[in-house]
Amino acid sequence: KMETLARFAKEQNEFLLGYVNYLRERGAEDALILDDQTPYGGLVVQAYFFHLFDIGPDEVVILESDVPDARYWNIQVWDPFCTTLDYVSRQSALDSDQLHIDADGRVRVVIAASDPGVANWLDTCGWTNGGLIWRWNDAATTPKPTSRKVKLADLKAELPANTLFADEAYRRDALRKRALLYQQRRK
Repeated sequence: KMETLARFAKEQNEFLLGYVNYLRERGAEDALILDDQTPYGGLVVQAYFFHLFDIGPDEVVILESDVPDARYWNIQVWDPFCTTLDYVSRQSALDSDQLHIDADGRVRVVIAASDPGVANWLDTCGWTNGGLIWRWNDAATTPKPTSRKVKLADLKAELPANTLFADEAYRRDALRKRALLYQQRRK
C-alpha cells in the first residue's frame, strides 16, 4: 500500500507540474486560457479558465469578466505546485454568491499576496506566483475573462468608482461567515 501511495504522489506531481508547463506554453501567463478538462475528469457542462500569475510585493492582478449566465461559478487560486490554498480561513476562493458584481454588470477580482482592501480579493496566502482556475458550471454564455497586472499604488484608479472596498471590519466579518459556511458542510 505504501508503494502505491508513493507511486500515486509521484505521478500526480509529474502530471500537475507538466500541466502548469502546458498552460505556460499556451500563454496562461499573459491571459486566461480556456481548457477542456474532460480528459482529466472535468465536467462536460463546465468551462474552465486558467491563468498563471507572478506578482511582486507592490503588484496585483485584476481579473475582469462579464457575468456568465451559469448555474454556478467560482474562482480560486493555487500555489506554484497546483495545491489548493486554505479556502476556509483565508479568502483564496470566491463563488458566484460571494462575489460582488459592479454596477456595469461586470465582475472584477483582485489577486494579491496581502489584503488590498477590495471586497473581491483573492488571497494568495503569501505566494507571489501560482495559478488560478475560474469555473462556470452549466453556462449558457461563456464570456472570456481578462487579466492585467498593475501596481498596488494604482489599484484604486484602475477600478470603477463604485468598486466595493473592504475595511478591516468587513473582512473580519466575511472571513467569519466563510468559516461558518465551510463548517456547516461537514455536518
